[in-house]
Amino acid sequence: MKNIFLIAVITLTLGLCLSFTTCSKVTDKDDSKNTPELYIEVKENTAITADESAADFVAKMTIGWNLGNTMDAWPNGETSWGNPKTTKEMITALKEAGFNTIRIPVSWHQAAPKPDYTVRASWMNRVKEIVDYAVDNNLYIILNTHHDEEIFKFRDNDMEESKKAFQAVWSQIAETFKDYNYNLIFEGLNEPRTKGSAREWQGGTSEEHKNLNDMHQLFVDTVRKSGGNNGKRILMISTYAASVESAAVNGLKLPMIRRKMPV
Repeated sequence: MKNIFLIAVITLTLGLCLSFTTCSKVTDKDDSKNTPELYIEVKENTAITADESAADFVAKMTIGWNLGNTMDAWPNGETSWGNPKTTKEMITALKEAGFNTIRIPVSWHQAAPKPDYTVRASWMNRVKEIVDYAVDNNLYIILNTHHDEEIFKFRDNDMEESKKAFQAVWSQIAETFKDYNYNLIFEGLNEPRTKGSAREWQGGTSEEHKNLNDMHQLFVDTVRKSGGNNGKRILMISTYAASVESAAVNGLKLPMIRRKMPV
C-alpha cells in the first residue's frame, strides 16, 4: 500500500495555492503603510525515489498551482474556456516565483471516442508537451482525468462500458509516461460522481461506492502492469466526489496491491 495515496483535500490545496512549507518570511517594506510582502525561498526539488512513500512526496511539496480550465476545457480544447495556450515560459515563470508543484487536469473524453477510446495522437502529444515543460523545470507533477463524467460512470447499468473506457484511457496514459521519473504521479479520477444525482455532493450511494472502488482497483492494476516506473509510481485516489462526508469516506475501500498483475 506504500505508494498508493488517498487524498481528498490536496487538489484544493494545490488549486488555491495554500500549501506553504518552505522557508519564507513576511516583511513590511513601509511600516507606515503596513503593506506586507511575501518572500519565498526557491529551492530545487529533490527527486522522489522508488522507495519513498506518498507521505514523503507530500513532505517535499511546498506551494502548488493548478493548470485549470485549460486541458480540462471542452468541447473545443485548450483555449475554449478563455485561458491562453500554455507555454514553457509560463511554467518557467511559476518555478521562478517559488512554486514547486503543478497539477495538470486533463479531460480525455473529448479526444478518446467510442468504440475503442483511442486517444487522438495530437491530444496525447500536447499533454506530454505540457508535462515536459514541468519536467524541464524540475516540478512535482500531478496528472489526472478531469471532467470525464461523459465516459466514466458509477451506476450499475453503465459499468461495463465505463470500465472499458477507463481502462483504455489509463492504459494509454500509463504507456506514454511509464519512463518518467517518480516526481510525476497519477490521479485516477477527479471528483468521481454521478452528475445531477440526488446525492452527487452528499457522499453518494452504496451502489456508487462499490463501483468507484472497482474503478480504483482497475486504475491501480492498469498502471502497475504497464511497466517502467509505473510499477512503483505514486497513485492518487479520492472518495466519491472528493467528499469528506462520512458516507463517502466510509464507502471508500483502498485498492489492493496484487502480487501478480492481471494479464
